[in-house]
Amino acid sequence: MLDPEQLYYDGKLWGAKDHKFWCLLSTLLLKCKPKSILELGAGRSTTFFAEYAYETNVPFVSIEESPVWYAEIYRDLRLMFLPGTYVRHVPVDPATDWYDSEHADNAMDVTPYDLVMIDGPTGRGKRDYRGNMLVERAIRKARMIIVDDTHRDDCRLFSKHLYETRGFSEIIIPYKQRRKGIPGIITYDENTVTILTSEWSDVVSLTVRNIYGN
Repeated sequence: MLDPEQLYYDGKLWGAKDHKFWCLLSTLLLKCKPKSILELGAGRSTTFFAEYAYETNVPFVSIEESPVWYAEIYRDLRLMFLPGTYVRHVPVDPATDWYDSEHADNAMDVTPYDLVMIDGPTGRGKRDYRGNMLVERAIRKARMIIVDDTHRDDCRLFSKHLYETRGFSEIIIPYKQRRKGIPGIITYDENTVTILTSEWSDVVSLTVRNIYGN
């Protein structure tokens, strides 16, 4: 008997955000209509961005460090009849624990980006000045920045830095993340994601209230 879990990805299972977050992301894409998108760290969000980018003909690049996860996301996009080239493999530099700068520069071939989602790389709390420079280049004219995992000190501090230096509104959204526990049991983590924006702050606030009720 075939084991479906062994047919494709056979590595670490990442947590999955709840459905309210995906409603929020889809609504923001439709209402704000970003003109270009960059994602650091591929995942389920990549498919949402890819669908929007394909239908609206706007540039989109998703950078992923794991070659296995990159291949999985590439296959997922192709199965959805979307360009697999939206996702790019960029290795992590062991010296910095951040994306290799040369590979990242080659992958980020459209700048500046209008919407940037930061959800990678793994261990980005160790980001040194080169990691900061990479992100600052990508977001220098962004009208919306989504920073995931801001329940963690490193991500929260970076989000605070953007809030203070860019003059953005800061909207912190709690969500439950499903994780695989012991066999047959699903566990949940309490996480937060922070959306930073100025021009679209009213749209984000209203959408969050409509979806989350607060």
